[in-house]
Amino acid sequence: MVRFSGGIIIRWWLAVKKQRSSEVRMKLPDDKRIIVVEIDCEETDVVAKRNALFNRIDNGFFCLLDDDTIFKKEMY
Repeated sequence: MVRFSGGIIIRWWLAVKKQRSSEVRMKLPDDKRIIVVEIDCEETDVVAKRNALFNRIDNGFFCLLDDDTIFKKEMY
């Protein structure tokens, strides 16, 4: 985990449809900060995906990003 001053840890949580999990994981870097949560839902069911993640996050702050968000190194 990346730990910043003050004990802040950054993690990237991704909710993906179970049937696409392997495809998505192949595109991701091998990074312990990335947590992939497989759920049984339609690909377009963003509410189910969001809720699955919220059920697993028990503390800290979060930012919701859409699939068309451009990731930049500065976001780490």
